[in-house]
Amino acid sequence: MAVRTLALVGCALLACVLVGGGYPQSPTSAPPPASPQLPTIGDVSAPVAIPQPPPPKTVDQLINDLSELRRQKAELEKKEQAVTAELRLKLKEQQSRLTKLGIEPTPAPQQLPVVPEGASATGAAIPVIPNPAGDR
Repeated sequence: MAVRTLALVGCALLACVLVGGGYPQSPTSAPPPASPQLPTIGDVSAPVAIPQPPPPKTVDQLINDLSELRRQKAELEKKEQAVTAELRLKLKEQQSRLTKLGIEPTPAPQQLPVVPEGASATGAAIPVIPNPAGDR
């Protein structure tokens, strides 16, 4: 009798689980986002926007653009001159301080002539780099 009751309870639980009448649970995950509907080939209800190139600029607009660019260029050149002047002043002050301490700046290395690109391809003479030791 106990086996029969146990089998009956087991079948009842199995039926509840299969039918969905078990323990109701709230959904734990968000529903999937709706995917956008793509138009089919024969669907004319969705217009397709073709990007249009911007209209060509007028001569006055181009002149204004050029004027603005030149104004910006002049402003940048002024800033560059100011920074260069300040840098030279700082370097001069630093050199003066080093000289007062008895430290002489080291001479700059001798600049070697640069061979221009394509000199041999054009048939131009390639300059000879002088040997500072004098040995040949």
